[in-house]
Amino acid sequence: MVFGKRTSFDFYLAMSFMAFGISTILNELITFFFDTSGSDAAMGVMAMFLPPLIGGSGAAYLIQSRLGDGYLRTGLMVGIGSFFVDFVMSLALSGRPMGMLWILLGYLSGGFFGSLFVNRTRTEVGT
Repeated sequence: MVFGKRTSFDFYLAMSFMAFGISTILNELITFFFDTSGSDAAMGVMAMFLPPLIGGSGAAYLIQSRLGDGYLRTGLMVGIGSFFVDFVMSLALSGRPMGMLWILLGYLSGGFFGSLFVNRTRTEVGT
C-alpha cells in the first residue's frame, strides 16, 4: 500500500505520540508499584529505559505493518520522533528533562525492534 509523503508524516507523528503515551503510562505504573527514587541506579535506569523500549516497539510495529517502509527508516523515524515528543512534553510539564540518554536509547531500540519484528514475520510468512 503506497501513501503520499504527507500521509506518511502524519502516521509517523501519530505513532510518536502513541509511543510517548504508552511509555508514560508504563512509567507511571512502574513508579506506582515500585519505589524508584530510593533504589539503586540499575532500577532507575531500567525504569527510564524499559517504558520507551516497549512504547517504541509497539508504535514501530504498527507503522511498519501499515506503511511497509524499510525497518531502519521506520525505527529511526519512530525513535527520534518519540524522543522529540517526550523531550518537549517533559520540558512543558516538569521544566527539566531527566535521563534523556536512556530515553533516547529506549525509543531507538524499541523502534528498531518493533519494525524488525514485522520485517522478520513477513519474510517467514512469505508476504
